[in-house]
Amino acid sequence: MLKKVNPETTLFLVASKTFTTQETMTNAHSARDWFLKAAGDEKHVAKHFAALSTNAKAVGEFGIDTANMFEFWDWVGGRYSLWSAIGLSIVLSIGFDNFVELLSGAHAMDKHFSTTPAEKNLPVLLALIGIWYNNFFGAETEAILPYDQYMHRFAAYFQQGNMESNGKYVDRNGNVVNYQTGPIIWGEPGTNGQHAFLPADPPGNQNGTVRFHRPGYHP
Repeated sequence: MLKKVNPETTLFLVASKTFTTQETMTNAHSARDWFLKAAGDEKHVAKHFAALSTNAKAVGEFGIDTANMFEFWDWVGGRYSLWSAIGLSIVLSIGFDNFVELLSGAHAMDKHFSTTPAEKNLPVLLALIGIWYNNFFGAETEAILPYDQYMHRFAAYFQQGNMESNGKYVDRNGNVVNYQTGPIIWGEPGTNGQHAFLPADPPGNQNGTVRFHRPGYHP
């Protein structure tokens, strides 16, 4: 990527909650070294790098002006952070109007979750269905199959959101649980899987669940 950009006109966004994430900071330092070969003076780093973080001290030590730091709350988990300042890269990609729609959709679902009775609550029902099939039907995997190429990375995102949260062997009080806390989440766009892994389920004898997704369009 660096071969395609001009250091004089490039702005880098370093997105890391703690500003210590190894992979992110390795890339950030590589970009900084590349930039300094052209800029020469470290004072120019402040003009070409901005941070999305909660760690102002580390941001300043990197050479970024903390006035160019987009801060968010430290209780925001990484798997939920796309709706915070971390989502700035999304804004730059899809435009602010579309990002506002993303926020509105998330808010609508948050409101639904917090106010809807359990028997009609979509997140609650999906969670309980996952536990039910996992523990009582032996379905240890759940395939996410979106039928829209724009959602081709949704399975990977949902995998993190679900498995990072539920991949526990103890409850909130530290007691070892005696049941499966959640299935293994995986998936691809449905069209990719039709002649790859889909023939194994349901025609095969593997036991798992499949969730089909299609995009919703509003007038």
